[in-house]
Amino acid sequence: MELLRAFFAAPFGPRAGGAPLRVKELDGLRGWAALAVVCYHVFWETLFVRAPEMRNVVTGVLFDGGLAVSIFFVLSGDALSAPLFAGRGEAGLRALAIKRYARLAIPVFASCALTYALSRLGWIYAHDAAAFAGRPHWLSTWLRFPLTFEGLFKYSFFDAFTLVRPAEEWNPFLWTMGVEFDCSLLVFALLLFARRLPGFRLALLLAAVALAVAPQRAMQNVSCFLVGMLFADFRAGGGFAALGTPDRQRLLAIALGAFALSAGARAFYGYHDHKNLYAIAILFCIFAMPAATVLFRTPLSRFLGRIAFPLYLVQFPVIASPMCAMMVGAEAHGQFDRPVAYAIGLATVALSLAVAWAFLPIERVTAKVGSMLVRSARGYSAASEGSMASG
Repeated sequence: MELLRAFFAAPFGPRAGGAPLRVKELDGLRGWAALAVVCYHVFWETLFVRAPEMRNVVTGVLFDGGLAVSIFFVLSGDALSAPLFAGRGEAGLRALAIKRYARLAIPVFASCALTYALSRLGWIYAHDAAAFAGRPHWLSTWLRFPLTFEGLFKYSFFDAFTLVRPAEEWNPFLWTMGVEFDCSLLVFALLLFARRLPGFRLALLLAAVALAVAPQRAMQNVSCFLVGMLFADFRAGGGFAALGTPDRQRLLAIALGAFALSAGARAFYGYHDHKNLYAIAILFCIFAMPAATVLFRTPLSRFLGRIAFPLYLVQFPVIASPMCAMMVGAEAHGQFDRPVAYAIGLATVALSLAVAWAFLPIERVTAKVGSMLVRSARGYSAASEGSMASG
């Protein structure tokens, strides 16, 4: 109770005298979540007909794409708040807001350009694989429209960021981009213009709770971002550190296991509602467990964190082209059995990781463009202030 009283009594934002925070485990968590989404699409959705045991309670949590996406959203709310809590203040928030669209749109364009190139070469095999893979409604609905250069730009820079899924969907896995972009703007607006209002933290908490339990998926997604902001604030006030005492670790580990097992069982038995609640509970336990956060700071986790966004983006062209090509080739030779299905799945995951790593130069270009936008905005702001002062 004392912890909660101190939490609500403090102003929202970095605490006076507190050291700037850099939460390295956020990147690692994001990387593992991206890998879970890839495994979900490869094993749980595409190959399980040939190897039904791929769907079980354990993979129900480890390969749960919906749960992983909800985790992404919570982590985004947390990470987007980072400049405020890392000592960069509102200037850091404004810089992040200025480059946010480019940060998302440029990599989206590059990944869709890869799909366009594969299509022009005649290397998209999803429709061929749909005829025998037992997943016609999954594979056969992809890219059922002319892939044009004009359509590539329209989808990458506009359609991908709408909340209504477009008719011509170049990458059906990118329905998350509209949520990510719009909720990012919401986070920036709240932190820049509302966080000093009386009762802001309580209002944020009440809104997060109401949206989290709402029946609509769209509202549940928004709750994840708001909870991410609260997690960043709770961490800055020492809340997670206070909970992460040795005497609480066993209880937290049991709770984490129970949440994960429940989420996996629900996914296995076809219940997919309110994955946001599981994501919030699981992340809360992880953040309060020092041993768990260490795991997500390891070199492997940091590597996955570096390629997390590219991995999320390139999985679709990898599945639609080389993976489906392997499936078509195996079927043509009468060898598409369980062992081959597993081999194809593992090869697809490995290839997705390799393509995501090769995608990193796009990330560097994106970072440079973002920096240019921030410098331009600051230069324009300085010129405007100088003009007003001289006037």
